[in-house]
Amino acid sequence: MFPGTTLSIVLGLDMTISEIVSTCVAVGYTLFEGLYAVAYADVIQLFFIAVGLVLAIPFSIMNPAVDMSHIQDTWTGHMEPELIGLYIDTALMLIMGGMPWQALYQRVLACKSPKIARNACLMATCISLLLALPPTVVGAIGSATDWNATEYPGNVPLEYKQWAHIFPMVLQFLCPTAVSIIGIGAVSAAVMSSADSCVLSTGSVFANNVYKNIFRPKASQREIVWVLRLTIVVVGTVGAVIALTVGSVYGLFIMSADLMYVIQFPQLVCVLWVKCANTYGSLTGFVIGLFLRVAGGEPFLKIAPLIQYPMYHEEYGQLFPFKTESMLCSLFTICVVSYITERLFTQGTLSMKFNIFHCYKDADEEKKKDDDGDIEKKEPFIAPVEPDHFELHQVNQRTPINSF
Repeated sequence: MFPGTTLSIVLGLDMTISEIVSTCVAVGYTLFEGLYAVAYADVIQLFFIAVGLVLAIPFSIMNPAVDMSHIQDTWTGHMEPELIGLYIDTALMLIMGGMPWQALYQRVLACKSPKIARNACLMATCISLLLALPPTVVGAIGSATDWNATEYPGNVPLEYKQWAHIFPMVLQFLCPTAVSIIGIGAVSAAVMSSADSCVLSTGSVFANNVYKNIFRPKASQREIVWVLRLTIVVVGTVGAVIALTVGSVYGLFIMSADLMYVIQFPQLVCVLWVKCANTYGSLTGFVIGLFLRVAGGEPFLKIAPLIQYPMYHEEYGQLFPFKTESMLCSLFTICVVSYITERLFTQGTLSMKFNIFHCYKDADEEKKKDDDGDIEKKEPFIAPVEPDHFELHQVNQRTPINSF
């Protein structure tokens, strides 16, 4: 939505046309080139973000309508003591809710080595902090601007809804036209970087995890690619519709991070560090976490709370960090249910006919598999022991059959 908004404000284009054009561009190069296009585009977009945002600052701050002394006493906010729990909950959600995203692991797994993946993540952290500075400065400039002294046609002081458009407004009314155009490129690059990752990630998950694993296990790679392309088009279309109908895409982003934090983050932790984690615990934890989160209500989606947690306020809603509480309950449920089901199945307390997710195998089946493995061990293989010297071994046997 943001690139469309910027095009609409700065260039005077219709909002619907701007959104459709932005969507077509993002879907187009993702559709035909896949991850390679997204990876190369991200590098180019990163350059435009840095140049475009930094370039807009000196031109806007030197505008006669800007007086930075106006924000000396207003740039810091005030936090009510009763809102501390809400701030802590939101901070943890934004930190840990940003970890289990498909787009991140697509890029991590695409790296040539774990060292490169680690260094890329560390560099991305530093660059993200640096790229947060220019928008902060632009926001301060917008706050210090006397909009009556500009060509801005709207009401002054700015209405709450206009705060989300402060950057394109700074570009249009405080910067020269050339700088505004470069700024459009910066904003478009920033959002396109997320848009292409989103549609590619969603398409990849559906094509591989849903279509291939559930509906067509024997599907060819060519078929999977075409399903991926079709899914990218569908996801891009749905995203454009949402951008045109929902008032705040940023709110949707926060909502996505919210669900990732409550539901997906415990799953990621258990997959990596809890050895007994299984499908039974995962499914139960998913249901528990989702229920507790939805039961807490969501003002953005106009969902009334079913559970009023401690510190509930009629005006501010849930002040208790219930999102973190829901996440911890989901994590605890996964661990407990996984441990119990593992003990029940492995010790024979529950029959394997109840093992509907096939997380464990019967002892007789394991023995048969081992016997088949012993037969395969009789096949010899060639193992190098020294340069220009090889020995013919039985598989998993130390004694050589012959050497040459």
